[in-house]
Amino acid sequence: MGSSGINAEYMGSSGINAEYMGGRQIFTVAPHAGVAATGFLPDCRTISNIARKEAANYKDYYARDIPGHVLADRIALYVSQRTETFWYRVFGASTVLATYDEKGPRLFMVDPAGETYQYYAVAVGKGRAQAKVKLEKLDLAAMTCRQACVEISKIMHGVHDEVKDKPFELNLTWICEESKWQHRRVPDEIAAAADADGKKAADGSDSDDDDDDDDEE
Repeated sequence: MGSSGINAEYMGSSGINAEYMGGRQIFTVAPHAGVAATGFLPDCRTISNIARKEAANYKDYYARDIPGHVLADRIALYVSQRTETFWYRVFGASTVLATYDEKGPRLFMVDPAGETYQYYAVAVGKGRAQAKVKLEKLDLAAMTCRQACVEISKIMHGVHDEVKDKPFELNLTWICEESKWQHRRVPDEIAAAADADGKKAADGSDSDDDDDDDDEE
């Protein structure tokens, strides 16, 4: 499948991006690249616009799509500049970049300090610690992107606290063979089925926890 992960108010990916809704935070910045961000929404949009501009400029100058690592480095440069001068406000957003180039599907994360790293799977935002633990248990290399959609949905619903957290709508995008290696929204029927499976798994987990509490009493 390539890379995968979870992104947004909870948690991004070269295989799949998932988003917690509080405003749409997954952006297509080039046919072969998508950005998912969490944090201050205007900053998320600003960073996506920067990525879109850099991708377009590279395409105009070199007549080829910008490689994933080059785009990640250019985004990181803009973000890091905000930390080096007192007259700029630091970006309050973490960004996950999913791309497909001659090296295949690749995943990068740019943090608010302007540091960028390549990942196989990554989670950012609220709930990232729990999500990372769950991601590490998945054998993503053996999964199709459709299967990964279900697993990511389970993680999203599993880390969501219905009492403390806002209601959310699951949004998924991917770059895979089914999307012809372009950044596209996951078809509604696939996303809806994954969402339903995630809710079912979370409800089952909650029931098990309640049973355990009853047994202890």
